[in-house]
Amino acid sequence: MILTIEMLGSTDHAADLANLNHVLKTDDVLRQTDIRLRSRPGDSGAMGPVTEAVVVALGSGGIGAVLLQTLGEWLRTRKSDVSLRLTGPKATVEINVSSVDAPAKVEQILRQLETG
Repeated sequence: MILTIEMLGSTDHAADLANLNHVLKTDDVLRQTDIRLRSRPGDSGAMGPVTEAVVVALGSGGIGAVLLQTLGEWLRTRKSDVSLRLTGPKATVEINVSSVDAPAKVEQILRQLETG
């Protein structure tokens, strides 16, 4: 499953996405997962591309649950009130700290992203 993670409510969108990308890529369990930043060309006059999302290719074996737990931990470290928009093959879900604070919620989010 390909999962796109977009930042909502951030005052420094590109830096927060770069930080999230780094956290995911250095996680012991997620290290072997294909994780990359997605950029688009900058607007006229912009100095380079604009980072718009983190894209994660999830396999099987519980990686999705680990990813959501890591996202929850990352959200708890934010000083500002940010949330994340997760887009999977069948649905889009917005999460914040309270969305991923229990295993049952994590499982529900994963099912929704996979089946709509």
